[in-house]
Amino acid sequence: MRRYIFLGVFWLGLLWVICGCDTDKFLGYDYQAERVDHATTINGAVRNIFTEAPVARVRIDIGGQIAFTNNRGQFGMIYQSGEDEALSRPIPVRLSAANYFDFDTVLVIYPRDNRLDVRMVYAAPIIQSASLADSICTAQIMDYQGVEDIDSVISVGFYFLDETDSVFSHRILMGQIDTIDDYAAVYRSIIPDSLNGAGLIRPRYNIIAVDKSGFRDEIAFFSK
Repeated sequence: MRRYIFLGVFWLGLLWVICGCDTDKFLGYDYQAERVDHATTINGAVRNIFTEAPVARVRIDIGGQIAFTNNRGQFGMIYQSGEDEALSRPIPVRLSAANYFDFDTVLVIYPRDNRLDVRMVYAAPIIQSASLADSICTAQIMDYQGVEDIDSVISVGFYFLDETDSVFSHRILMGQIDTIDDYAAVYRSIIPDSLNGAGLIRPRYNIIAVDKSGFRDEIAFFSK
């Protein structure tokens, strides 16, 4: 009798070892394997296509996983792919940054040595220079998409009203007076010294440039 008990215990122990001490398997419960994630690195750099300058703070979306470029335009990402997600297949990629057109592409992810280098197109107009003399405000604006892409240029004067001890701004649409080349033009307006009883606060004034896609540049200047 003891012999049979011993053999029974022996075989139960052997089954326990074979099943790897997995009680769910041993007792016949439904068993599901845990998902195993695979990690691979992706490195790269983003530059301005026109100037080759690095582009900082670019948001990089690779298959829903996010990274950002540093001040040198470089980024690194540890990309996680699930067990059911095959490597060596194209993954959708979108890069976005302030004043740049979005950049869409695909990247084939390999087990190692993945790299993504991109040159993004600067979209916004650029205020190159401005001056204010004898109420005449002049600004030179350029746009990589061409002068015809510039929608409006605005000068902004700031005024102080003694009666209410308050400050307000006044915007004046600037007119194009000259074309430098296909990409740059000169604009001019009059910023009056007084407006509705208020006096112009010198030397500060602002220039705003907006293109037809809604991209804009704004700079505060100080007249001499």
